[in-house]
Amino acid sequence: MGLRTPYKLAADPKRRIAIEAAKLVKEGDTVILDSGSTTKLLAEELAGTKNMVLSH
Repeated sequence: MGLRTPYKLAADPKRRIAIEAAKLVKEGDTVILDSGSTTKLLAEELAGTKNMVLSH
């Protein structure tokens, strides 16, 4: 089972988690992400945040 399967099965709840988690990140924060479908969505939500470092 690859990343695409769980991503498709629970896309809406995972997106909602990512949106709420992104609200906790402030400008200038450093965020370290692991792999996974929810963290992928979180990275997408954080993509527009200014002055932030994303690492994996």
